[in-house]
Amino acid sequence: MGHPQPKRMKRLLLLAAFAVLALPSAALAVAPNTYIDSIQDRDSAELIDEDGSGTETMRTTFHGDGIAASSIRFRCRYDDASYASCTSPWSRSTTVGAHTVWVQAYNNVTGERDQSPASRSFTIVPRGGTPPPPPPPPPPEAGNVIAGAGDIATSGGAQEQTARLIEAINPGVVFTTGDNAYENGSASDFANYYDPTWGRFKVKTRPTPGNHEYHTSSASGYFGYFGVPEYYAYDINGWRVYALNSEIGRGSGSAQLTWLENDLAAHPRQCSLAYLHKPRWTRGNYDDFSDVGPIYTALHNAGVELLLAGHDHNYQRYQPMNPMGQTDPNGIREILVGTGGRGLYGLRADSRRQAEAVTHGVLKLTLNADSYSWDFNPVSGTYDDQGTGQCHGAGSPSPSPPPPSGGNVTFPVRAVFHYPWFPPTTFGRFHPVLGTFSDSDAAVVEDHIRAMDYGKIGVSINSWWGPNTQSEQIRIPLLMDRTFALGSKLKHSVYYEDEGFGNPTSATIASDLNYLRRYADRPEWAKVNGQPVVFVYADGGDACGMADRWEQFDANWYLVLKVFGGYLSCANQPDAWHQYGPASAVQVHRDSYVISPGFWHYNEANPRLKREILGFSQPGTAPVADWDANVRAMTISGKPWQLVTTFSEWGEATAVDEATEWQSAGRGYYLDVLHTDGQ
Repeated sequence: MGHPQPKRMKRLLLLAAFAVLALPSAALAVAPNTYIDSIQDRDSAELIDEDGSGTETMRTTFHGDGIAASSIRFRCRYDDASYASCTSPWSRSTTVGAHTVWVQAYNNVTGERDQSPASRSFTIVPRGGTPPPPPPPPPPEAGNVIAGAGDIATSGGAQEQTARLIEAINPGVVFTTGDNAYENGSASDFANYYDPTWGRFKVKTRPTPGNHEYHTSSASGYFGYFGVPEYYAYDINGWRVYALNSEIGRGSGSAQLTWLENDLAAHPRQCSLAYLHKPRWTRGNYDDFSDVGPIYTALHNAGVELLLAGHDHNYQRYQPMNPMGQTDPNGIREILVGTGGRGLYGLRADSRRQAEAVTHGVLKLTLNADSYSWDFNPVSGTYDDQGTGQCHGAGSPSPSPPPPSGGNVTFPVRAVFHYPWFPPTTFGRFHPVLGTFSDSDAAVVEDHIRAMDYGKIGVSINSWWGPNTQSEQIRIPLLMDRTFALGSKLKHSVYYEDEGFGNPTSATIASDLNYLRRYADRPEWAKVNGQPVVFVYADGGDACGMADRWEQFDANWYLVLKVFGGYLSCANQPDAWHQYGPASAVQVHRDSYVISPGFWHYNEANPRLKREILGFSQPGTAPVADWDANVRAMTISGKPWQLVTTFSEWGEATAVDEATEWQSAGRGYYLDVLHTDGQ
């Protein structure tokens, strides 16, 4: 069932150890070096979109050295995409704009990877043009006032009314926080809706794109209208201002984040601000965007004062906060102003918010030498939000997580069983796009966290076999550290596996839980009513005696035990019950709704549960899991624990993480369906 007997595991580890001893000495724990030789447009000597299609096929050549060539393999990626196995030359269709290609060599014998992957940035130029220059700095008469909004011009919208507010303010710079022209940001959308209204300020507008701009290939309507780069910076009255792009790569290692961190370091300022389309914090039509976390963290660490955003069509002003969403006098004040003309969205309660409104309007900012003021101007009505702030200059690095208080899991929550035990465990029948990865690799861990965020996973239930087993002392802290660093909302728990292979004594359980406190006292650990969450496995012979043994720990831990026959009749009931049975597509119990994408054990000829959409026939007569229907049903079930088996149990082929067999433009079929709640 995905949980090998400890004795069997020891035998496997011993065999693996003997195998390593038998390797040539040159192959032992040696990583190769990686080199990129060239990046070329496949049909031209220049990096130009000759046919105007918005895409070009790029050809990357590379090599490695440091170990025997026969032992070197490679994996490649563009921007924030996942790594995939590759060989030189590697061709990839790429959109117009700035990109970064990454190549990492690894030792095919030992799995050791080059810890400094090669990378190279390049820009594909639109047809008939040269790379657009950064916008000119504001003219001398710009003064110290900027004004703007996002989510602006649309058929029947309020953009003319908000444009008149801009005219009345007469700022030196007009900013936009994306979704400038609906419905698709096409050239005709800009001509019909934006240009007659906000186009009156085009010469002094410093825009950013939104997701609707990218409904048109490569956002060509937006870039053609404004003639600006994908992201850029400018100065006004001593302030450094960053116009960023939430619709392209923005995570660790991306070209945009690298540029931002370098520019922040090269231009330290007492006062600075940034704006982009998607917010870090919001409670309206949307929830917090964790994938903006790396940008938010970089801005916070450099002491940036303000972050302006749109996307939620309302007005929200948040208290200054650090990357963990905690009140911080040296934190960033986010002001969401998605009120430029498009239809409005409602708001939900949020204790972090200091002001809110559902009305069209624009935000006026006055940028002084060491302070600033804000003033939200509505189209109609008496609502007004005004205030001042003092610049605090370069910030300090993000603080260490403080001790937790209260809970951080809101029901219903989607959770996934996660197996951070690779290597040496087998990868089975399918092929992760990350290759034969290691859960001790920070880059792999970050990719997994982003994948879970994409799949709307709230809790990662990490397989745990006891103190210092399967490198847990490295891998559990690494998971939590990278979750914190990425600004992800993901929380962690463990799956207490030993209960499924015997009956640990109360003393053993007490010792193990005491050990787990080193992790559970961190805010990245899942908690309900202040109690750290632990999932507990069970064997087929368990009964109420198992619940009785765990009852004594219920006061200090939120316990989720695995069901067995008659579990609801036990005198001692845990906080919740769950099932782990991935050979069944759907299982529903009192506290949980559990779904599986498929089950095909690596040493069994036929699957016990067949997957959808595979490009090959699956033998046997097992049923097929209707994944999208099951995700929809789980999402609307209302069950507090909505469980996915599994994220990464490759040996039983139950994983939903991306594999080459179900790769997509998103994160693979199974995560794509989770991302859309099965819609």
